[in-house]
Amino acid sequence: LRPNRARVDIAFGQLDELEGLLDDALKNYARALEHGDVQETVVRRTVELYRLKGQDEKAVGVLNDLATK
Repeated sequence: LRPNRARVDIAFGQLDELEGLLDDALKNYARALEHGDVQETVVRRTVELYRLKGQDEKAVGVLNDLATK
């Protein structure tokens, strides 16, 4: 892992959101979490995007994963 990889994923996620590419934004935010980011805003936005897609189980999974770290 590269130490700044999560920041890059977050930046791409934010750009994707600005362009209306919510699926891509979600992929980038989820990748940031996989790379160890635990910023509240990133977690919240990832959960919100999963819920918008009707993927509540994945949203809960994100929170459960965070609780076990």
